Amino acid sequence: MSGYTGTLLDRYRQRVYEAVSQPGDPAGPEVKSMKISQPKAYKGQDNIDIFDEWVNQILRWFRIYKVTGPIRDGDRVMYAGACLEDLAGQWFDQEVESPDRTIRHWTFEDLVCTLFV
Repeated sequence: MSGYTGTLLDRYRQRVYEAVSQPGDPAGPEVKSMKISQPKAYKGQDNIDIFDEWVNQILRWFRIYKVTGPIRDGDRVMYAGACLEDLAGQWFDQEVESPDRTIRHWTFEDLVCTLFV
């Protein structure tokens, strides 16, 4: 992809990489006792500001709860699915979780970029 959309996709990939690609220390008791609300659900709206805010919230949530590093990528995909509703939730059910899905193994980065496009 080129142009404006390609630039935005590159930025999302970079944000995901910087936020959650490196494993963090295990969550200690102080983190486990915190009650941070799950990010608000993204509903598939065609609004970059709403999508951008959802990405920021979910990345923050992953960092707080130490859902970081390559080994936790599958967890991030599943947690993200729990934060999708309406059109985005339907897309997730069909494309990510359905036994008939085309892509067998999703990364969180690919999930974010595909939701954006």
